[in-house]
Amino acid sequence: MGRRARGDLPQKRRHKRSNTARVRVDGREIHLGRWGSREADAKYLEVIRGLVLRDDLDFGRENWPLPEQSDEESDLADHPPVPEATRRGTRGSLPTASTPISVAHVCAAFLADAEKSYVKPDGKLSSTIGNYKMGLRALEPYYDLPAAEFGPRLLRRLRDGLVEQEGRRKGPDGKRLRKFRTTINRTVKAIWWIFKWAVSMEMVPPDTYHALKTLEPLKKGKTRAPELPPVTDVPDGIIQQTVAHLPEVVADMVQVQRLTGCRPSELCSMRPCDIDQSGEVWSYCPEQHKNEWRGDRRYVAIGPKAQSILRKYLVRPATRPCFVPAESEASRNASRRRQRQSPMTPSHRARRQQSRRKLDPNKPYTDDTYRRAVHRACRKAGVAKWSPNQLRHAAAEEARAHFGLDGAQARLGHKHAKVTEVYANRQQGRADEVAKILG
Repeated sequence: MGRRARGDLPQKRRHKRSNTARVRVDGREIHLGRWGSREADAKYLEVIRGLVLRDDLDFGRENWPLPEQSDEESDLADHPPVPEATRRGTRGSLPTASTPISVAHVCAAFLADAEKSYVKPDGKLSSTIGNYKMGLRALEPYYDLPAAEFGPRLLRRLRDGLVEQEGRRKGPDGKRLRKFRTTINRTVKAIWWIFKWAVSMEMVPPDTYHALKTLEPLKKGKTRAPELPPVTDVPDGIIQQTVAHLPEVVADMVQVQRLTGCRPSELCSMRPCDIDQSGEVWSYCPEQHKNEWRGDRRYVAIGPKAQSILRKYLVRPATRPCFVPAESEASRNASRRRQRQSPMTPSHRARRQQSRRKLDPNKPYTDDTYRRAVHRACRKAGVAKWSPNQLRHAAAEEARAHFGLDGAQARLGHKHAKVTEVYANRQQGRADEVAKILG
């Protein structure tokens, strides 16, 4: 089979009978997953990325075609011209004037670079990659278009299409809601960053990025896109009803987060070596946290109530996570065996041993697994679904009520009080006080 044309990118197609997405590459059909799912979009982007990486070179500046220079200009250059063999490499030809760089080439090159740049010290990808992938998926209908021709009008058309799309959240009636305004603005911002990076790599002219920036974000009240509902605190009564249906380990996680006001990610990564137990109030300094890239130091104060819950998790190797799903599953299975009324048959015991999952004893809970465990308990308890981040809001409201905004700011570890006001509404509290006296 002849070499695939650079601009002829394979399109994602829908198989109606199975309602799955597929793409044909070099005569081979690749199944992507359920049509319209995030998994199918992500896998399709990986296929495109693989094709571009296969056909092109690395994406450094020296690998793209250089403008023609005269002998005088070459002599006056700060560095000698890159040899043709070095610039072109061995994997194939590069885009030329007749085959311009497409939006797909920009997306694949950006993703390859981002996966090297946005890496945490533990080797995992940063959550920022998820924001960029929203922009990459949104650009899919324009993959075949030359990147230099993607301007504000097409970006506006793309944004208007997102306004009419359904998001992942469901309403009370079970139907999916349209994408929220903030989500759409975040997607457009990701596209700005993608083209800004492409300008820095000299893949597109600077005018392309500056033109895209002329499209203003969606304004509140001036668009059909719905607003993201505010995150509120969860009442302690609801928390206790939920805790009754949680495994012991997850129940302790909920209690510790409620008492300390830490972030879910900080709770999941807690280790004994990160906790200083020398004082009356323990101090927890996470190895990794949200503002680590700014050079900030995170300090979480652990009082007597939280200490009493944590003590049994600190009797372990210092570098091992405190909260591990393997321990939670073992505790849950032991509880079920104690409550079993009838004896287990030999055949049933053998079948269970064969099908039992092997969980890594050193793998901690993640934000997602922690949140899903809480959501399952909410369904069992028959209460409205809430997420662990709302415990942080509850801790902020409690601290504000007793110690004011400064106390809430200290408890949450915010650098600026303006951020704390999102969690603890000072103005509303002061307005209530004034109304009691003057109203």
